[in-house]
Amino acid sequence: MTDEGQVTHSRRPRALAFLVGVLIVGTGMWWLVGRTAGTQWIDEPLTLSAPAVTVTVERGMSGAAIGRLLVREGVLPSTRHFQQLLRITGGADKLRAGVYTVTPEMTPRALVALLQSPTSGGIRVALIDGWTTDQMADALVQVGLLTDIRELADAARAHPKLQEWAPGRADLEGYLFPDTYLFVPGMSAPEIVDRMVRAFENEVDIPALTAAAASHDLTLDQAVTLASIVQREARTDDERATIAGLFFNRLHDGMKLESCATVNYALGDWSKSITIADTRLDHPYNTYRIDGLPPGPICNPGPRSLAAVISPEATENLFFVYDPALGHHRFSRTYAAHQRAIRDINAP
Repeated sequence: MTDEGQVTHSRRPRALAFLVGVLIVGTGMWWLVGRTAGTQWIDEPLTLSAPAVTVTVERGMSGAAIGRLLVREGVLPSTRHFQQLLRITGGADKLRAGVYTVTPEMTPRALVALLQSPTSGGIRVALIDGWTTDQMADALVQVGLLTDIRELADAARAHPKLQEWAPGRADLEGYLFPDTYLFVPGMSAPEIVDRMVRAFENEVDIPALTAAAASHDLTLDQAVTLASIVQREARTDDERATIAGLFFNRLHDGMKLESCATVNYALGDWSKSITIADTRLDHPYNTYRIDGLPPGPICNPGPRSLAAVISPEATENLFFVYDPALGHHRFSRTYAAHQRAIRDINAP
């Protein structure tokens, strides 16, 4: 064989290797382009038929069920897209129950991040300082967390803290801490009550409240009861400690509390202006007739009213009347001064 033949023969393996390399590179680029083209939609804006879509993911829903929900609500074109999206993002095990607002500018990738967020998907409910358990229950029914207002009271009656904090009472009125909560859809009434009770434990200085109560020969439950009356009587935060101190004075002097708020509670009407006839109502919560505190709280007091009972103002005042022109109460040490204040307020 000539030298030229040997050179030609030796080039064949190299040419074959080159062709194989080209095929491999070409195939890889084809696969990469195809893969990119097949998944680029996850970073493109969603196509929605509305400015926003609200999606409610219930507790316990599987990934497949969530996918069907998103397709049904017009967020994604098919469950196959959702499955592919979860595979790419690795989000299958991190989806959370909640109520989510999906907007057209969001991408599918951002959608998964939304469904994984611990703060974006709850049902936000404002439970106001001074609301009764029934008022709180009504708010929870309105947002769809409960179906009947009786569910909250029933759950509160079964909570183990009832016998610890309010032995002998039939409910946890006073201990359902008012706050703005982010509840998960599908939460049961006992779970909601437990969340509110734990908030009371976390936000209220219970040892200080118990000690303040003991210094006035009161129980913890009686201190919470007094805080609930302060809550409903006070018109401004800066007068809560004054009202608390005033009520302590009346209790120590053996005077009836004569709180209009307790009569409103007895009547089941917070909006009514109390009349002389109303103060004669025969009811265990009418502090114009009973001695001392009523059997339990008249509402769920907020932190400022509870703090006022822990640290009441040292005052000699025994009477107060609301002055609408001032937007707060007038306080008096004697009944004669109290009567003068009433005449001044009612003067033409």
